Amino acid sequence: MTRTENREALMKWFYECDIKDELDQLVHFPFAPKLLRKPEKRYAEELSASFLEHQEIIDKSIEENARDWRMERIGKVELAILRLAVTELLYLREIPIPVIVTQALELSKKYASEESSSFINGILGAIADARE
Repeated sequence: MTRTENREALMKWFYECDIKDELDQLVHFPFAPKLLRKPEKRYAEELSASFLEHQEIIDKSIEENARDWRMERIGKVELAILRLAVTELLYLREIPIPVIVTQALELSKKYASEESSSFINGILGAIADARE
């Protein structure tokens, strides 16, 4: 499983856990047997653990940068993509910012509405600018 495939599987898992109101289950990914290479497994574990540890900060960052949008109004797919990318931006700093943003936009083009890409790009851009 490549990092891109891993990121996509994690986005789907974030979405599923959020829909079920079970975000605390993120660390128990059902696709773990597919994570044959240690770097991908370590990435998935680190990302999930970082999100759970810092969920309040991550969600607050999203909401503060989603101008005139409350968290409840953000679509679940978009929110899963944003949570994944913001966790990477804030806590997995070895991943280059352009990679995080590009991958998030690719996921939004594949799974979200057409308008979602600009919405996601705006939020991630503001958070990335603040990080630098």
